[in-house]
Amino acid sequence: MAINLVGKHIEGAINYNIEDNKLSNIKNDTIVIIINKDATELYLYYHTIKTLLLNNNRVILIINNKSNMIKHICMLMVLYKRYDIYVIEDESILDIEHIDVLIGREPTEDEVRQYVDIDAIANEKLCDILLEMTTAIDDGDTDTLIKLAIEYKDVLQRSINVIGYLNYLVDNGNKDIAIKLKEYKSTINDLEEQLKKSDIKLREVANKLEYLEQENKTLQKEAFTAKAKLRELEEQSNSGEPIIKTYSTVLTSMVKCRAKSIIYFKEVSYVRYVNSFITKLAEILAKVNKLKVKLLIYDNKNAFNTVYKPTNVITSTEYVNNASTLVNSIDRLVIVECNQAIIEDILKADYDVIIIYDRLKQAQDIVAGNNVYKYWVINSSHEYDILDKIYKIDKHHVITRPGVFAESIPIHEVKDYKAQTETGRMAVYMKMTMADGKRPIIDVICDRTNINPIPRR
Repeated sequence: MAINLVGKHIEGAINYNIEDNKLSNIKNDTIVIIINKDATELYLYYHTIKTLLLNNNRVILIINNKSNMIKHICMLMVLYKRYDIYVIEDESILDIEHIDVLIGREPTEDEVRQYVDIDAIANEKLCDILLEMTTAIDDGDTDTLIKLAIEYKDVLQRSINVIGYLNYLVDNGNKDIAIKLKEYKSTINDLEEQLKKSDIKLREVANKLEYLEQENKTLQKEAFTAKAKLRELEEQSNSGEPIIKTYSTVLTSMVKCRAKSIIYFKEVSYVRYVNSFITKLAEILAKVNKLKVKLLIYDNKNAFNTVYKPTNVITSTEYVNNASTLVNSIDRLVIVECNQAIIEDILKADYDVIIIYDRLKQAQDIVAGNNVYKYWVINSSHEYDILDKIYKIDKHHVITRPGVFAESIPIHEVKDYKAQTETGRMAVYMKMTMADGKRPIIDVICDRTNINPIPRR
């Protein structure tokens, strides 16, 4: 069976430190405690050994003869009639075999008297002797009293030493108590100061709590309003209307815009083939001009089901969940909410050209600035006349069908459009010319929008 050992690490034993709380849980067992000459934790050893004894353990005490604790601990052991006490000069010689031998023997009171500390034995016997002598005095039996005095003369003489030692402990204990009392008073004063500060802090917290309660009431009202607004937005979403109906124009000068050219097509009315043309314009600038191009199409939610496949169609929520990929890795997006954060992030990204096709039919522009080149997509001269009174539109900056204005950019019919390959459609748009049949419309747009000076990648 493994040996419980305190005070020295020996291979083959269950080793504990005197501070180990597990010691108090040991009951009906054997524990060997080694106290070396340098040990100073008298209270800790005394309390631990007493607990072990009260838990009906056999305590084998091995103590260095130069230890300051020898008298205290030995008296404790004999007080509980435990005589497994061994005083040694050098505990370093101890090994598991020595411990096994000590466990296997049972020392007697005489051994303790002879080899350990006779004062400790006197302390143990004194109570019994005094009880017998008191009984003899009460009975008036002087013969028994004299007999006891003679028989236990040595013990009574030793008891004087014990009482003197106890007085010494009391005197020193009183000094320790005075020191401790002073420390406790200082601690109490500190705690009182902390309590005052805590009381002030508590009042501050109470005031803050009252403020927060008022704030909470305000927030609850705002939450109620927000829920009502959310229901309204959900109804708009289900109806196909854009959730963000009003927005502020993003100024490129107010963000760190990296694009050299922003081509902005604002649709007033539908013009056939314009969507296809703008898509192919982005491809031409990317593949032929070797530029990094981003195409953004803004449209209402009810329009994207079939027209824009397979282009990614995103809302604000979808953008937030995958912003980095949508900004940096995908060259074409359909956006159904004019969220200012989306366009700002894309303006700050690494693109040479950004093409925006605004189909929201709102008066407010999505973006403006010195590097923004705006074209109006208008189907008829009648619509142009109405808008020109308000916006003073240059006809050179109009995208329309053939025959409307000679100076505007005409998007001609693409014959056999559905039969054309993607490459074939691109070739058609590259050859498509102005009304005079001379200049390609792609060249006209590139000249005006500062595309040509941009270095190829």
